[in-house]
Amino acid sequence: MNTNIDKLQELTESLPPFISLTTGVPRPLNFKHLKTATGGPLLIAGLYKTADVAVSISYMAPDTVLGTHYHDETEILVVYSGEMIITYALDDIKHTINSESGPFTILPNVGHKAECHVPNTWMVAMTIPAAEGYPDDR
Repeated sequence: MNTNIDKLQELTESLPPFISLTTGVPRPLNFKHLKTATGGPLLIAGLYKTADVAVSISYMAPDTVLGTHYHDETEILVVYSGEMIITYALDDIKHTINSESGPFTILPNVGHKAECHVPNTWMVAMTIPAAEGYPDDR
């Protein structure tokens, strides 16, 4: 048999269990309320963090607004339930993100606002590289 295939199979079998966002995760999540959001709660829990990437899962209640802010890092958002709107500060253009729109990337140092007006909005967010204090200290 091909040694590359054998090695791939060996490495694959040693991977940790996959974290399923629909059935839960294999450990409890420590959700924290993002105090800078207005309206309903914006809850964030860290899933994974290294120096290269930080990954969180978040819930936004209807009528929640996270005012204009920016990151030194690239931010990638994937909304898998509900819908959120990202508005760029520079041009005031609104981008609707939902499970059908796919990942949404916000480049470093680009001012943006996030808002939610529908129930049951859940997303996964990544910063590349990992943002200092994110998501644990927010």
